[in-house]
Amino acid sequence: MTKMQKEIKEMEAAGLDVVAVDEDGKLTYVTGGINQDTNFCDSCPYLAFRQDPDPYDWFRSDDQKAVCEIKKAVIEGSLEKPSEMVNIRKPLWCPYLKCSLTEEEEKKAKERLSFDKSRYE
Repeated sequence: MTKMQKEIKEMEAAGLDVVAVDEDGKLTYVTGGINQDTNFCDSCPYLAFRQDPDPYDWFRSDDQKAVCEIKKAVIEGSLEKPSEMVNIRKPLWCPYLKCSLTEEEEKKAKERLSFDKSRYE
């Protein structure tokens, strides 16, 4: 058992939820039971986290953004806490969203995807 695995077990034994992200920004571990719903991005292999510093706030330089590597788009930005990295709902434009969209929702999804792609890099 590695040091990290031991720490994860200790935190879970203490009743704390654990989120682990590797050096490539991939979500590698989430405490069982956190958002195992199919409408969340947690289990998607195309979810990644990238740096998202706020150019106007010098004290918030370690923010992260959740990105979709299939669509090359930002799902959610300004994530500070590990708990925020597991509460990410699939956007309407997600190819794996398990629901049908109305015509109006389709239109909104296309507009939002265009905006989210512009924020990717």
